[in-house]
Amino acid sequence: MALRELSSPGKSGSIFFLSQDGRFIVKTMRKAEMVHLRRAVLRRYYAHALQFPQSLLNRFYGLHRVKPHGGRNVRFVVMGNLLATGHTLHRRYDLKGSTFGRLTPLPFDPVKKILKDLDLEYTFALEDGNAARLLAQLAADCRLLEQLNIMDYSLLLGVHFCAPPARLVEQATSEDDDDFAGETNAQLGVNMTALAVPGRVLPAPQGVTQQPLPTERLRAVLNLGIIDILQEYNFSKSFEHSWKARHSGLIASLLLTHLSLIINADARPKTE
Repeated sequence: MALRELSSPGKSGSIFFLSQDGRFIVKTMRKAEMVHLRRAVLRRYYAHALQFPQSLLNRFYGLHRVKPHGGRNVRFVVMGNLLATGHTLHRRYDLKGSTFGRLTPLPFDPVKKILKDLDLEYTFALEDGNAARLLAQLAADCRLLEQLNIMDYSLLLGVHFCAPPARLVEQATSEDDDDFAGETNAQLGVNMTALAVPGRVLPAPQGVTQQPLPTERLRAVLNLGIIDILQEYNFSKSFEHSWKARHSGLIASLLLTHLSLIINADARPKTE
């Protein structure tokens, strides 16, 4: 299978590759990170995945170490690509539930750039009770991460906007938009239909300039999941890890609170 190298979105120094079909991401790992994943995380992760088949945690499909002839060990993990959805994504957000350092400097292309918490310009009304199910599953996933003292994670949100713009009226119609049809029974976190309502839920620091809010409600398809749940443990991060172990519950609470504000209600998206 052919792989395409991606620019690293983090500070770990890992190299990322995308599979030819876009379904899988390969991430190189250091020895300490791999040992921690194998010894401390995978057993609990596997049990959690069995208990919660609709978990929002990113899927791991393989953990490998290879040694080319005459070369050094190469360690890598194979993960699912949460945004390989079949829809064109018009927005991608990396959300942590905080405001510090969570604003993308202007100007930027919102389609190409991975945005942050303070860039989020919509709240989303889900349908058919999906908001409650989504928040309950996120709470269960965050409990596991808290128990594992993991804090360096984000909620990755991909948004596909459907045309034409949507309004709330008495009765839903789907015949006018093939993008929006047939998604009501989607897997949790995958191709979930929603109404995108302009608005912000986190206040920006004083003096900070944000993008103007959009003016129209839009029908949307959402894809989301929890990423960056791997940590590297070494001497240089011992103090950081100690702080995270004490505050992992706080981080989970912040992320849950933020999502509960973004997912503002259960409502069937409707059109005029």
